[in-house]
Amino acid sequence: MNPSLEYIFTNFSKDRMISFMNAHPDSFTEMIELAIKNNHTLAPSAAWLLSNCTEKDDKRVLAYIPNIIQNIPRVRDGHQRDFINTLRKIEVGEEYHGKLLDNCVDIWCSVSKIPSVRISALKLILQIAYKHPDLSQEVLLMTQDQYIETLSPGIKRSVQRMITAFEKEMIDINL
Repeated sequence: MNPSLEYIFTNFSKDRMISFMNAHPDSFTEMIELAIKNNHTLAPSAAWLLSNCTEKDDKRVLAYIPNIIQNIPRVRDGHQRDFINTLRKIEVGEEYHGKLLDNCVDIWCSVSKIPSVRISALKLILQIAYKHPDLSQEVLLMTQDQYIETLSPGIKRSVQRMITAFEKEMIDINL
């Protein structure tokens, strides 16, 4: 019999949690459902584990995309980051781009949020903007100094590299 997820979250190291989930894929659905129960004390841990166990284009997450997107504004920064990092690995359908973009723009523009959640949100904004080049001007407006100055030097450099690559790509698309 498998130990409960509650036992795993409270007694296993991070590496052991990931190993457990990889060895017990039948627990994946329970982990997702726990992650989206934002009133449960283990939900942030489940969201972290979800972001670390989700594979590229993981079909097991597809049915939960609407719930994850709906919950992003309702949870704390680290939980938001883990939901966003999970969705960055999935080919999210266009029908979700608008709401997901709204959530990520709200996070990115909230300069009081922790930098790790903000940069995750920006990465997802750029991912969507690459698919919708008509958003490029709005994205570039969101990367002005007032949004970047509160970031740590390392994250600031990462953001500047991402924006430079994005601008170059958008120039190439428009040529």
